[in-house]
Amino acid sequence: MRLSTIEGLKGLAILFVTLFHLDFNSFSGGFIGVDIFFVISGFLITGSVLRDIGDNNFSLWNFYNRRIRRLFPAMLFTLGISAIVAFYTLSPQHFESYAGSVISSLFLVSNIFFYSESGYFGIDAIFKPLLHLWAIGVIGQFYLFFPLILLFLLKFRKKHLLLIGLLLLGITSLVASEYYTQVDLDAAYFLTPLRFFEFIIGSMCYWLKELKIPDKFKEFGIIAGLTLIIYSATFFHKYTPFPGFNALVPTIGVALVILSKNPRYSGYILRNKIITHIGKISYSLYLVHWPIIVFFNYMSFITVTLSEKTILLLASLICGEILYLLIEIPNNTKSKNKKFLIVIGLFMLLMTTPAIHAWNNQGWKWRL
Repeated sequence: MRLSTIEGLKGLAILFVTLFHLDFNSFSGGFIGVDIFFVISGFLITGSVLRDIGDNNFSLWNFYNRRIRRLFPAMLFTLGISAIVAFYTLSPQHFESYAGSVISSLFLVSNIFFYSESGYFGIDAIFKPLLHLWAIGVIGQFYLFFPLILLFLLKFRKKHLLLIGLLLLGITSLVASEYYTQVDLDAAYFLTPLRFFEFIIGSMCYWLKELKIPDKFKEFGIIAGLTLIIYSATFFHKYTPFPGFNALVPTIGVALVILSKNPRYSGYILRNKIITHIGKISYSLYLVHWPIIVFFNYMSFITVTLSEKTILLLASLICGEILYLLIEIPNNTKSKNKKFLIVIGLFMLLMTTPAIHAWNNQGWKWRL
């Protein structure tokens, strides 16, 4: 099932994240856009796996192959362009860190890498062009492990046991996340086990999608869900303990929107052509927006004005559109063949080798 409101939610999510990264004060909690993506991923991946299993057409190879085709082409292109700019602009110290982030991003463990450095809200975040890829690391790890969890739970052959298993997993993750917001906030923010409950919320939505909800309650569900999401994006801030229990505010909001499906009136908010198109390019836009912001800030050495923020927003939208049209769409439609994976592997090797050398050689001081 593909809801038009899903694309609208993705559009809303990436706008929140981008406006937050551009430091628009009205969107001090825009980082919750990532949490919206996590819930949506849980919903969509659960549906994808269960449909294939129901059609006797599921294989881990095909599943992982599709995920690689989805994530890597646009990310590799972004890493390549970013590396060229970083080579000519970043100081040795920052380029050394950048090289480490390239390696970790290629192997979908950037969330662990950035956890080992400083936090997401640290003062030096603006010097890290790939910091935003921590979320791709979390999603990649979810893609890796969640199908295995589903396959294990499906062996019990009873739906209620599967749901209980997912629920227990989600509650454990949530409680652990809340605990770590008190003792190690960076761990709670970056590490996948402490984010897993958000994916589980999306997964549970898939199981509940056939609920017969009266139209008037669907209208209310969209409004209530969007209220929770917008409240989080505008009233949360970098000092809000997060994720933990606070993450339930936007994620329950997303769940309400998904379960309300596509009501006639309030549903238009998320199915209008502008927001749904932004949703379609959301992955490409997510990839490009932060490097654009970081490199501009790095080279300008001044406080970014409102007009410059607007230009950066437009530049991000344009670059995201180009990446979507030239890289993301063509590679999403390629046939499932081993040659494609070999090409991906070669590009990874091409990027990993110099990155390891730069990381081990003080960020190539000879560059500057």
